[in-house]
Amino acid sequence: MTEGSKRIVFLLFVCTAVTLLYYFLFFARAQVDLTIQSEKNCWFKIYWAEAGEPFAEKNMAKVWISGKKMKYKFSLTDMEQVERLRIDTHEYEGKVAVHSIVIRQKGYSPIRLSTAADFKGLQLGDQIRKKWIKNDIFHIVSSGDDPALIFFPQLEKADYNYGREAAILLALLSFSLLCYYTLGFLATDFLFVPVFLSVVLVLVATMAFVSRGNVHPDEYVHAGAAQYYKSNWLPPHILSEEISCTYSPYGVSRLNADEIYYLVAGKVAFLTEPFFHDKYKNERMFGVITLFFLVLYTLKSVPARVVALPLLLSPQIWYLFSYCNSGFFALTLAFVAGCQVVRKESMLNRYLFTRDEQTPLWYGLVCGLGFGLLLLLKHNYLAFTLFTLLCYLIFFFSRVGCENRKRYVMRVLLICCMGLVVYGSKKVADYTVNGFEREALLEKAQATCSDNKHDYDGVPIEQQVFTLHMKERGVSLKDMVNVYHWGTKTFKSSFGLYGYFKIDAHTSYYKAFKWSIIAFLCYVVGVIVVFGSMDVRLICSGAIVLAVLLTASSLYHSWVGDFQPQGRYLFPVIGMAGAVFGLIRHHLSERWVGVFSLWLFLLSTYSFIFIALQHIPRSV
Repeated sequence: MTEGSKRIVFLLFVCTAVTLLYYFLFFARAQVDLTIQSEKNCWFKIYWAEAGEPFAEKNMAKVWISGKKMKYKFSLTDMEQVERLRIDTHEYEGKVAVHSIVIRQKGYSPIRLSTAADFKGLQLGDQIRKKWIKNDIFHIVSSGDDPALIFFPQLEKADYNYGREAAILLALLSFSLLCYYTLGFLATDFLFVPVFLSVVLVLVATMAFVSRGNVHPDEYVHAGAAQYYKSNWLPPHILSEEISCTYSPYGVSRLNADEIYYLVAGKVAFLTEPFFHDKYKNERMFGVITLFFLVLYTLKSVPARVVALPLLLSPQIWYLFSYCNSGFFALTLAFVAGCQVVRKESMLNRYLFTRDEQTPLWYGLVCGLGFGLLLLLKHNYLAFTLFTLLCYLIFFFSRVGCENRKRYVMRVLLICCMGLVVYGSKKVADYTVNGFEREALLEKAQATCSDNKHDYDGVPIEQQVFTLHMKERGVSLKDMVNVYHWGTKTFKSSFGLYGYFKIDAHTSYYKAFKWSIIAFLCYVVGVIVVFGSMDVRLICSGAIVLAVLLTASSLYHSWVGDFQPQGRYLFPVIGMAGAVFGLIRHHLSERWVGVFSLWLFLLSTYSFIFIALQHIPRSV
């Protein structure tokens, strides 16, 4: 196929995609205009169901309402197949006043609830203690935090201006083609990656500055752990009063784990403290600074841009860089390690594959230090470390001649030994401070610092929170998926779930993300199958196996330990994907990767701005 033919096929795809997106997002979807007075901030929700189907969380739209505002707009669904709606007006025990609900969909007459006669058509559901209509305003007093109204909408066909819709669609297609011809140069050498990362940097810095302290998952214990290392170098005594603020309700402190992040974060916070007086903002700057250097690195290196591609594809990744936690640090080290694997001129590859016997020894020592840091990340990143070792095991057979294998093995052993020395140094420091009774001290700390509901051993299971030991409670693995929705919750927390896992987007957003990611991965796998060398195919297969094992491990932990369906536990896959992308970068179409990345980036940007930044509690 000639270059001109490829361009025509690509443009036809773009035009088709824009047309379908317009149809599903704007044409075949109802829009809700809501006017309501609320006493408190909460979610207003509408569920829909077809005939014979129950209401379900997956079929729900919602909007955040507050006492400062009365008018709202949000998307619903295609009303053509909907039999009934359940309207949850508020999430607290108390009163709201509904002035009007108007549902509009193109091709149909508006469905209005705005007069006394309209409101009388509503059926009362649960937790409605009192209701009355005055001056065409529907007043509701709930007896709980989940009041519901049932409504059976009646759709009526209406005249429709198809010429206007054709003009809108033509304008969208023209704008898309204009963007392609004016900004298409950004696809060359994947230049769009540092450009998009720069936008992410601005969004991340905004979140770090405007969000209130401790409104992000477990930030108070992360910040407390980093605070300790501002003035200390050695690990703390486990029962020290100085670190009591770092213990979670489970009786566990991050300072007692093997992670090196808190030492590094503490020293960075010490350096930035003169510029930021707020403790949380100061410690969040580490993530912002780290992302800034990632932008600079991708500006300089084309292979690094491809390795960084997965960082653009989920707002949940960006979110980690915006507050104090160890997740972004682990992702950054995985990115750096991926660049070492991919770049032919990287320090690691020069040390392992060069035939020059005068290769500096310090290359190996520095690479060994990096390997040691990988061992001192969160335990789930062991999967990425194994992936890295797998890559170089495969390279041993595919890239190293028989005459060089002994030297290769010796240098790999040096790197591994240096890494184990780094890892062992952390262990030695732990036992130097706490002695050989360290494990007993950890058990004592857990018993002392945990609350009764989260104590694993000291409290009967029936008195613990229901998310602990679900296997022991008789919950099956099948129920974990079908009843407790482990997979759905893990997916949502991988692609846009904020705060303490309460701030999420419309169901259609996650559906769009799911199918977009599947399409992109099918393209990448197709490239590997068709164009990839045998070693790349083996590495990709190994990454898939490790990803499956990591997912199974997360599910098993939720089953036998604590039910925590969190997507960040699977983020070592991001590092593996970046390395795989880098290894096949010469076979990836810059044009096709660019359009996939742009679409996923736009979805992510929408989520971060209109869901995360809009609903996270602010300090300013």
